[in-house]
Amino acid sequence: MRVGAAGESSQLMGLLVRGYVSLYTRPNAEGNNTYFLQPASAAYVVEVPAATARLTLLRELTDCPTLDFSTTAIERRYPYSHAGMTSLIMAYNACREPQRASKVVKSTGMRTSIGLKAGGNVSDFKLDPAVRAGKRSQATGYQAGLFLHVATKSRFSAQVEAVYVALRSRYGATDFYNGYATYTTTRQLDIHYAQLQVPVFFRYTAGYHALRPYLNAGASYGLNLANRSTDRYQNSNQPTPDTQKLLPPGSSTIGLAAGAGMLLYYPALPVLSLELRYDQSLVSLGDQISGQSNPARPCAWTLAWPFRSSTSA
Repeated sequence: MRVGAAGESSQLMGLLVRGYVSLYTRPNAEGNNTYFLQPASAAYVVEVPAATARLTLLRELTDCPTLDFSTTAIERRYPYSHAGMTSLIMAYNACREPQRASKVVKSTGMRTSIGLKAGGNVSDFKLDPAVRAGKRSQATGYQAGLFLHVATKSRFSAQVEAVYVALRSRYGATDFYNGYATYTTTRQLDIHYAQLQVPVFFRYTAGYHALRPYLNAGASYGLNLANRSTDRYQNSNQPTPDTQKLLPPGSSTIGLAAGAGMLLYYPALPVLSLELRYDQSLVSLGDQISGQSNPARPCAWTLAWPFRSSTSA
């Protein structure tokens, strides 16, 4: 590949976008990436220097009313970076030749990014019918944590999380059999567990536009940290209830999880997401509730807002 119409020799370059205008890159003497444009129907490339990038783009990327290179706003929208330049050329090609598909050429290897997430959950516990705890009346909890996203050159990626999760559910109050006593008794279960969950997901992301839907599926390990659950009995002839602690859960749980989400991607901005996920525990959280066998396997719907850097979107 020649640099410039005069035919200066060039070193091997990496192809980033193939289309009406193609985009190439190679490191300079300082080790920083420099970008090159291959104009339509040209056999050479034009260097886009970092110091004068906007002027070069103004000269080379013409006749597109949606891209204004006369102001610095274009530099904030499409910064001089792998993500920014790739998005710019894809946008320009779609503007000039909408009927001709352009292709982002994924680099080899893996790219990683770290992010934060927070959200709420609605949980339910599969109690043994013998427990007779009544209907669920409350079920909202919360979660927050970190995650590591590993992207590949394909649309498949992986993500591992470390999330603090509070699971809460209330059952009852409901009438509880007390023999033939002259007073009535009601029972209420308040289940409140805290876990450190470490799920590992495989993800498929569709598209390379600003809005990118994705699907997640994987397994989850949960380390039980705290148990604030109570079993409360209220007799009609007593002013205060008899409150007992539920037996503590085992040390850990294993489960499965799957969900879907939508991420919003713009160059130079964090990648924002909104995802809905279903988690199902396969191992009991507790052994007994008031002497009754109790699998107490929780399931939860989670709505979360993750965000991470855009380096691997």
